[in-house]
Amino acid sequence: MTASRLRQLAHRAIWGLKLQDALFRLREVATRFWLFTFVGMVLFGIIYYRHAQNELSAQRNQLSARQRAVAAAAGQAGFALRDKLEAWVLQLATATPSGRVPLT
Repeated sequence: MTASRLRQLAHRAIWGLKLQDALFRLREVATRFWLFTFVGMVLFGIIYYRHAQNELSAQRNQLSARQRAVAAAAGQAGFALRDKLEAWVLQLATATPSGRVPLT
């Protein structure tokens, strides 16, 4: 073998190793990227879930406060009116009108 041929083989071997090393690093970077992406998405999901739960509990508390305010404002007179209306609706629902039109 000539010196130039040995030099070419040496260059190919060195560049081949550098290429393999670069591909390994690329694979390592890609793996690290996807790992951090997955961890980031999981953390985002947990934080969003907690935020949504806090918002829902705040809305639930506001609704309960409004219901208590309406119950306090209506008082016993409001409950008596409700009971009368319910009895009236049930009476109308069970009554059968005499002038009923047949469906056929």
